[in-house]
Amino acid sequence: PKRVRAVSEKFAAAALEIRGKDLDDYHNGVAARAPELQDARVAVCLDGGRINIRTPKNGRIPDHAKRRGFNANWREPKLFTVYSLDKEGKRLKGSPRFCDGTISGPEKTLDLLAAELHRLGIGGAKELVFISDGAPWIWNRLDTLVSAIGFPADAVVKVLDFCHAVGHLAVIADLLPGHSGKQKKRWFNKMKTLLKEASPDDFLAELSRAVEKTRGKKLRTEFNYFAKNKNHINYADFIARQIPIGSGSVESAIRRVINLRLKGAGMFWLKENAEGFLHLRCQTKSGNWNTFFHRALQVMCGGV
Repeated sequence: PKRVRAVSEKFAAAALEIRGKDLDDYHNGVAARAPELQDARVAVCLDGGRINIRTPKNGRIPDHAKRRGFNANWREPKLFTVYSLDKEGKRLKGSPRFCDGTISGPEKTLDLLAAELHRLGIGGAKELVFISDGAPWIWNRLDTLVSAIGFPADAVVKVLDFCHAVGHLAVIADLLPGHSGKQKKRWFNKMKTLLKEASPDDFLAELSRAVEKTRGKKLRTEFNYFAKNKNHINYADFIARQIPIGSGSVESAIRRVINLRLKGAGMFWLKENAEGFLHLRCQTKSGNWNTFFHRALQVMCGGV
């Protein structure tokens, strides 16, 4: 087990070094491009998970202890997935899915995503769809990302994940004052249908009538969630244009990459090991391990 761990950590560190060099090549304008996304409709999903990172305590080792203690704090690793769409808005059968992530924050995440899209030849794509849960760290940076990769803004679509939207709608239904359980359920089902089939203006107008007579702070916060995402909840139009409205791809990646391996009771990671194994696990769970491993060995062997 110790030998397996040592080899894994060494390879993870080497893989991160290769990724860092690829990122430098992208910034310097010398990164290679592949025709993976030529004439494709492309979907990009983004989300975050949780990992417990350990940092050693300062000071001397206590007399009663055998080793130095550590602090453990939750960090949010951020992942993205990239895949091609078919005419019906589903993942194109037989096409690869690309996945990567980092615990180094949103700026690094979007930087890695830009480099990955550039490498895959995003310039040759027909349409670029971003799907997320509406987190500000994503929406506030997408325009800069689109500009950085040189993709036409009029071919970009931003979609609020429908399941997250329904979840916030359920919170509003639960908070409505003066409603019985059955009334709340009927209202929720009515608004869920309206959200999916009506225009954002009609949906928000109906939602406003339901919350305008209450001063509840939580209720107003939930309403503002929809108001801020008005341009991203036009689901009737998205469905008509065969644009996906769910971010299940990255939700699955969060579960398989992070929750089933990097997150667990009593599990604490050093930052460098967490970053390395996050990167490796993204490759194997997206089905790209053989290509990734072969290229890594080539670079480590000097391109032989």
